Amino acid sequence: MSPLVHRIVDAKQPDLGKLANVDPPSAEAPMAYSEQALLNQCHPVFKPRLEAILVGLRRKGWKPKIAELVRTSEQQKKKVATGVSKTLKSWHVPSTIGLLANGASALNVVHGNAADIVDERYGWSGLAARHSFKFWRDLGQLARDNHCEWGGDWEKFPDPAHVQCLFVESPALSTVVV
Repeated sequence: MSPLVHRIVDAKQPDLGKLANVDPPSAEAPMAYSEQALLNQCHPVFKPRLEAILVGLRRKGWKPKIAELVRTSEQQKKKVATGVSKTLKSWHVPSTIGLLANGASALNVVHGNAADIVDERYGWSGLAARHSFKFWRDLGQLARDNHCEWGGDWEKFPDPAHVQCLFVESPALSTVVV
């Protein structure tokens, strides 16, 4: 199994579809509440990793913000149509699953979570428009340190704001070769 795919035992994936529409922060609700509401949408495996990444970025003097966490299938289709994403099978979409070989005759069902993280002062523009921006490098290092995959490492379509965590919750599915 890939070191970036984590096996889960007795963990239930929350119904992320019900949590996708989080109220935006208001004058009464500080940004920390909004961030916590977003973090509460994460799978129990991804949440502490994402929290550690955000803390690490803050310790380095950055102002990280979760720009996007959960998307609907319709939102993902729009991202693909506008060229912002290259796949409909995004880990931002809770219904996305994958299959991973487990030996010669079984498959594991893979689930995942993804977050796009930016520095609230830059977003994706200005200095952040360059993939060599120090924030992106720090994000990538912290993602790897916390056993997550960083989109900035992707060769075909680098996505420096993207961090994802994949995990196996289901027992292997046996396959039969006829």
